[in-house]
Amino acid sequence: MKDFMFWGSYKSADGDCTNEIKRRIAMARQKAVELTTIWEDKNVTSALKIRVMKSMVWAVFQYGVEGWTLKKSDRNRIESIEMWCWRKMLGISWKEHCTNISILEEIGLERELMVKVALMKLQYFGHVTRGSAGNLALTVLEGSVDGLRHQGRPKRQWMDGIEE
Repeated sequence: MKDFMFWGSYKSADGDCTNEIKRRIAMARQKAVELTTIWEDKNVTSALKIRVMKSMVWAVFQYGVEGWTLKKSDRNRIESIEMWCWRKMLGISWKEHCTNISILEEIGLERELMVKVALMKLQYFGHVTRGSAGNLALTVLEGSVDGLRHQGRPKRQWMDGIEE
């Protein structure tokens, strides 16, 4: 089995979502750079800039997030793209040595992208377990594979994130 694209989302043969997360982060960065004229416009309020960021940049990143299996390194990437977005919106370079806390205080928000990701995954889990997605989705979610597992630590599964 090989890796493939399915409805605009990259699917890996081994179930690892790191490449898809990196791809989505790159797409979100590109969208944020395209909106530089909005970020630099002094006539646009901060509240409107925040709404634009969430609706146009984060929406690009969040496509297909419901099926991701997140590792600690992936969580760190998601938190870093959130802070990169806020820095880009405020026009603050990483060279200015502003802390993440000071940036969040300046815009009056808390970290919320990772919370949004977890919420979307839980909503999808509820959708599947209620049977709204059909019996096949529930069978796949609850299914198991026969045979022996490989030596070493088991790979992280989608349900591990839901259980946490």
